Amino acid sequence: MYGNLIRDINASEKYQHFINESLKNLLDNYATAHLDKITIYIENKKEHLNKKEHLYQIDHIKSAINGL
Repeated sequence: MYGNLIRDINASEKYQHFINESLKNLLDNYATAHLDKITIYIENKKEHLNKKEHLYQIDHIKSAINGL
């Protein structure tokens, strides 16, 4: 009658923790994350190619999150 009264009131905090743990090797090096916004700082194409595997890691995490 009243619907689901039990809710996760810390969902955004848990989600941010999940993102931080998933990207812990990248954060503060050349990436920042706030909830569903991930920003990557790369200066040039050569640097992009050197860090390509990390970008694939982010893409994999993004795909996993979208599947939730």
